[in-house]
Amino acid sequence: MRSMRKPYLFEALLLVLLVVLLGAMYLLIATTPENVTGWSFQGTDRVQYMTVGENDTLYAFRSDGIYAIDRDGDLVWDYHVPPQWKILNTWDRSAAGTAGTPRSGSTIESYPVSDTEAGNLYVLALPNVTAESLKLQYYQNRSPYIALDSAVLSISEKGTLQWELPITLMVPSADVLSIADLNQLVLTRPVAIQASGDRVYVFHDYTETVVDTAGQVLFELTGVAAPASVDEEGHIFIVRAQEPSTPRANDPGYMIPSGIVEGYDQSGQHIWTRDVHENVIPQYLAEDIWQEFNSLPLYKNHTLYVPLDNGIVALDSMGRTLWWKYLPGGPYVMFELMPVDDEGNVYMRSVNPATSSSSYLFVIGPDGWSHYAPSLYVDQYDSLRHTAAKNGIVYNIDRTSFNQVRSLHDLQTLMVTAYDVKNSTSLWHYVLPLQYRTEVLLNSSNVNDIMKGMYASYPAAYSNPAAAGTTGKALKPAGWPEISIYPGNDVVYINFRSTNYEGPIVLNKSRAVFSSGIYALDNDGKLVWDKALSAPVTSATANNSTIYYATGDGRIFGTTVNTVVGGIALLAIGAVLFKFLGFGTVARARNRLDKNDNRNAVLQYIVRNPGCTAVDIGKDMGLNVGTIRYHLLILTINHKIVEHKDDKYLRYFTNSNSYSMAERTIISLMKREPMWRVLSALAEKPGMSNVEISREMNISTGAASRHMTELFQKGIVTKTPMDDRGFAYAIKDEYKEYVLRMIERL
Repeated sequence: MRSMRKPYLFEALLLVLLVVLLGAMYLLIATTPENVTGWSFQGTDRVQYMTVGENDTLYAFRSDGIYAIDRDGDLVWDYHVPPQWKILNTWDRSAAGTAGTPRSGSTIESYPVSDTEAGNLYVLALPNVTAESLKLQYYQNRSPYIALDSAVLSISEKGTLQWELPITLMVPSADVLSIADLNQLVLTRPVAIQASGDRVYVFHDYTETVVDTAGQVLFELTGVAAPASVDEEGHIFIVRAQEPSTPRANDPGYMIPSGIVEGYDQSGQHIWTRDVHENVIPQYLAEDIWQEFNSLPLYKNHTLYVPLDNGIVALDSMGRTLWWKYLPGGPYVMFELMPVDDEGNVYMRSVNPATSSSSYLFVIGPDGWSHYAPSLYVDQYDSLRHTAAKNGIVYNIDRTSFNQVRSLHDLQTLMVTAYDVKNSTSLWHYVLPLQYRTEVLLNSSNVNDIMKGMYASYPAAYSNPAAAGTTGKALKPAGWPEISIYPGNDVVYINFRSTNYEGPIVLNKSRAVFSSGIYALDNDGKLVWDKALSAPVTSATANNSTIYYATGDGRIFGTTVNTVVGGIALLAIGAVLFKFLGFGTVARARNRLDKNDNRNAVLQYIVRNPGCTAVDIGKDMGLNVGTIRYHLLILTINHKIVEHKDDKYLRYFTNSNSYSMAERTIISLMKREPMWRVLSALAEKPGMSNVEISREMNISTGAASRHMTELFQKGIVTKTPMDDRGFAYAIKDEYKEYVLRMIERL
């Protein structure tokens, strides 16, 4: 018995030693300052909207122009919008969450409709006219619609106007007749711009217009319910529009999605039609994922997602059913913060008409099965509170902490919670601190920035107390929180402002007090950096590593916070690893390595299918992906297989020196059908240009260019200049054998 206890005593001593070492490491890390870098840029006017394009170029929109700023904070160009155009407009982004019933809490926000590609910026411009001139148009013809002669502007990588594409937007006359100023116009029909390769796709008034990069219209698809999806090859997928059973009184031409899904090739030729025999449900989406998912059907992971009232259908690019999932107790919508993640999990939210803010989240795996129990979700997203989600984690807020305002200086705060949807667990909570307080007297120069959270456009009546009926009335304190959350890689950025004011607002009499700041949290919810601001943030955005924000004085900031692993997580990981390694979990698995039938089947699958993913294995073997990943972990630790990272895919190969790094790279690339076709074409006809490759594969030149750029950057192909300023591509000698071998195998 004593001899059996000695190993366990030794393991216990090792565990204590490891915990001490990890604790010392944590203390070292905790006292090490975070790596924070940043820049600032002084503009000439307040920035009202920002978005990040290719190469981390920041596009900052102001009322009369656009800045393009590079990742180092240097001005690339400053474009002044011609006075006849207006690029910042107000939109009602409501959508039918159930069949014909608008989603509760739709947002009204001002932003430009735009997209970028290859350094070019495409932006929608509306006419900068008066409301009276539009009303005159109505009185002349008494039409239910007023025509807005608008345009899509193409701005080059040097900041010059390349072309204008005229388009006419039809606005319900009732929406114009009810306003006194054009700034009060709220547009209700969706307009979208999507740039991809050598095409620009413009959706408006149930029409998808496809133009080339020179601004020439190539073709149009009419009777389209929502912006189209476009895949990597330039194929177009749409949902047909139909008339509702009950027409809208003020919008008789209003259309809703039907159950007809169609596919078209790059030239606009019809390929296939699929009837799902139920109406497709339009989706409401958060502003920060609007550009990626603003389409019907939704497209991601080489899959078309068709949301229905009681579930969802997944189709391939030829309209064939991959899976069809019905959910109980509907209706349902795709989760507005995270409809689909990078692993192919689909998130659906139940719609409870009785309590629109409380619902359940369902997670559907890439195989169409629900592998997780539904999670209770309380919807907090609206115009003032931009909650967010990423990689299966929802960053929500507790609004119950924002109580009734007792005095002007009684600012309230919010608590942010990180919630793991799949496991239905809270990861951490963080209460936002109120640090620097600023008190101002509301006047005509600051009221728009201070009150923009409460009003899309500042009510002109308040500038005249008599007209507003406020003369002699006592001013009472009121307030609201404003928050935007931006999850990135290993950091979560938060833009928060708590504001109290004296209302009803009387200029030069009402006061306001606010606390504004930018916060960066690590994956454990620990504050790693913050900055108090004395001026309100007029716009903010973020990518995976950097937050950008602008203040009312015209300044723009870019800050990157590189976090380290949190101490609690470090200790937890160390304990788990020690238990896993020191207490024999791996040893026991190694001893039983060849005795587990499923694990042996996984290994044999990898032998037969080198370069497969966990999803591939689970799909073909009919096993839970979590179970597959456990077996893969055991096989990897025991050196039976090796992992190979291919962009967002983690692929697996046998580890008996069967495949060199070069061969693993080629196999991984050629597992992706577009790359298989490109490399096959180059193997047969070396020296082809982008144009020749696009013709050979029947894809757009933009798609061909993206494929060749990736292959060149990975060192797979050579690039030789041609007389016509193009390039000829050829597979490098050291990769030819592997490409030919894969062509034969596949």
